[in-house]
This record gives sequence, structure tokens and C-alpha cells, in this order.
Amino acid sequence: QGRLNAGFKISNGLFILIGGEGSKDFSDISYVNISTNNWVTSNQALYHPTNGIAATTWGSSSIILFGGENLNSKHVVNTLYLYDYVSDTFDLIEPLSILKPNPRSSAITVSHGEYIYLYGGYSDIPIQDLFYKFHFPSRIWMIVLRGNTDLPLLYNSAYAKIENNYLRLFGGRDKFDLISKTSLLISLSECQCKPGYSGSSC
Repeated sequence: QGRLNAGFKISNGLFILIGGEGSKDFSDISYVNISTNNWVTSNQALYHPTNGIAATTWGSSSIILFGGENLNSKHVVNTLYLYDYVSDTFDLIEPLSILKPNPRSSAITVSHGEYIYLYGGYSDIPIQDLFYKFHFPSRIWMIVLRGNTDLPLLYNSAYAKIENNYLRLFGGRDKFDLISKTSLLISLSECQCKPGYSGSSC
């Protein structure tokens, strides 16, 4: 069915669609084989109808899902899930760190090595920390950059990709809900500190 603000990811020839809103609120996980155009609806589902979920590939047959807006409570969340589309299993990932990203929807996530990187997003309250990384084997969140840098707060980015150990972001919307023409290239190997900034990774 047609929907807005769904999470999505392309992986191994599949276009995977998660949640969203439309004539009703969605909690399903569906995917289509791009070559055959055959849609399949998973036996698994989100715990509540959600839009604005950030999705990134993980391993050979999984995607990581983060955050979004719970359409029942109308509150944003910071939950993390692992969905394996080959075994059709869906698991909640419980971080072991006290530190966690602020709840947010429409964030930007990419995976690289043992880490998942999280940038920006939208929330009803100001997002103080722009850039996180999650070490999957140890289940630990870490702050890379705080919101007092001169980097813009973006969400719904039109393009996010790892390029030679850098995260490249382009487009999306900024904190004023304006369409951004900004292109960012952020190092993943070191924290690029700004004057007056003191972060856990510096």
C-alpha cells in the first residue's frame, strides 16, 4: 500500500520497506525482489506502527533499524533492531552503555567495519549530539561530535555513503525544515574537533 516516511534499504537485490504512514499506520516489514518485482511481507513486524526509521545494511543478510516516531504514542524513540531477511527473524538490540542517542526520527545511519554511524535526525526536543557510533560486538554507543560544532543538523538526507573512511552526506532537511544543499565529508577515523569542543572521542 502507498505510504509516507517509511524506512527503506536496498540489499542483495531486495528493496526493503519498513513501517510508514498513509491511510493507516504501518508496522509491517515488506520487500520486493527488484529483478522479479515480487512483493513479500515478512512474518515479523515492528512492535508498534512507526515512521521515520533509519535503516542500514549489516552483514550479508541483515539490516539495522534505529529510532523513528511511534505512531501510537506520537513520541520519537531510540530503539535499535536487527532484522535478518533470510531467516526472517527480528530482534531488539539492547545497548550495554548508559550513553544512548537522544530519541529521534529520520536520522541517517550507515555501517562501516564493526560500527554503525548515526547522524542528525528530528526530535520534538533539541538534539544535542549530532554524530554517534555504535560498536556492534560490544553493544556500546559513543559520541563522535556534539551539536555545538558548525556542522548542520540534517535529517531525511538524500544521500549518505561511506567513501574511503569518510561519511559523505548530501541534501536532506535542516533544523529550519528547509531543503539543504549542503554536502558534508566527515572523517570516521578521527574526531575533527572544533574550537571550544571537548568530546569523548577527542
